[in-house]
Amino acid sequence: MKQDNERFCQDCTAIINNNTEICPICGKLQVTPDDVLTSSSQKIDSMNQLDLKDAKLAHTLGILSVVLVCCNGGVITIALAFIGFSKGKSAIKEYEANEGKYTLRSYNQAKSAKLLSIIGLILSGLHLIALVIYFILVFAIGIAGGLQ
Repeated sequence: MKQDNERFCQDCTAIINNNTEICPICGKLQVTPDDVLTSSSQKIDSMNQLDLKDAKLAHTLGILSVVLVCCNGGVITIALAFIGFSKGKSAIKEYEANEGKYTLRSYNQAKSAKLLSIIGLILSGLHLIALVIYFILVFAIGIAGGLQ
């Protein structure tokens, strides 16, 4: 017979204590109404969170800065990388100032945008250095060939 401080297991219907979290008979976790309300309110709170305004733009610019280096983007890729870096940095600051307001996904997107932009800057710089060395060599070979 069930007493006031007891309840039925949600799975096997054995009589268990109200404070029991796992049924000793079937081993199933017991969910209380408070657990359901807490998880539901957490879901509602996460649904009310916003995406960071500049995170997607910064991420796109970071990706473009890396990809366009392969297409001889030059100065354009440097500009895209700088803009992507600054937008990503401002989005990260906005998230850190208002942590509960924005989604973690958009924060991670802003962080990856910043990283991609740094990679784009490095690759663009290396590409420009390689071009300068190439033109110096072509010029030097041209002069050396003209002297003979």
